[in-house]
Amino acid sequence: HLSFGNIGEQFAVVRWSRLEPVPEPAGRDAPYHRCQDEIQQLRLRVREMESDHTTIYEIPMHDHEYHIPDLKPDTVYYISLAASTGPDCWGLWREPKKLRTLPALVLSILDIGEPYVTVGWMRKDWPPATPGIDTTTPDPATGRIDAVLLEPEEDATADVHHSKGGIAAYQVRVTRADDVLVVDETVGSDAVQATLAGL
Repeated sequence: HLSFGNIGEQFAVVRWSRLEPVPEPAGRDAPYHRCQDEIQQLRLRVREMESDHTTIYEIPMHDHEYHIPDLKPDTVYYISLAASTGPDCWGLWREPKKLRTLPALVLSILDIGEPYVTVGWMRKDWPPATPGIDTTTPDPATGRIDAVLLEPEEDATADVHHSKGGIAAYQVRVTRADDVLVVDETVGSDAVQATLAGL
C-alpha cells in the first residue's frame, strides 16, 4: 500500500506497507500454502504528468519510506512501486497514485525603513479548490494480485494528493549582494509576513 507523508515544493515523502494476504478456504484435496516474504528490493517510479520524464529509484527492502528530491513546484506526478524477489526478477508496477507538489512562494516587500524590512508571502491558488486527500483504508483483498499493469492515462480521474499542514515553519533571511548573511528569522507556519530589523 502506497501513501504520502510531507509534500513540499521540491520534494515528497512516500511511504509503503505490505498488505496482509487474505486467507482462502482450503478443501481436503487443496491444502492452503503460504510462502515466505522473499522481496529483496523495491523500485519507485516517479513520472511527471505533463511530460514523459520518468525517474526510477532503487530502494533496499528494509526501508519503508523515501524522500523524493528534485521535484518541480506546483506539478502533478504519478508515483508507482514495484518489488523484486531476486536479480532481474521484478514484479508488475502497482497502480500509480498522483501527488501535487506545493506551489512556490511568492515573496513581496511590504515596507522598508532605515534599519528594517517587512516582507510577506503567499502561494497562489492554494490550497486547491477541490483537494483530493485519500483517507480511506485499503481493502487487503484488492491489493493481493496485479492482474494487469495500469498506465497513468487510465488513472486520469484519480484523486491528487497534496500536503495538508505539512509546513512546520518559515525561515526568512536578508543577505548582501555578495551572499553574506545579514539577518535571519524563523517564524511559525501560520505567519504570512515578517519584519527583519538590524539592517
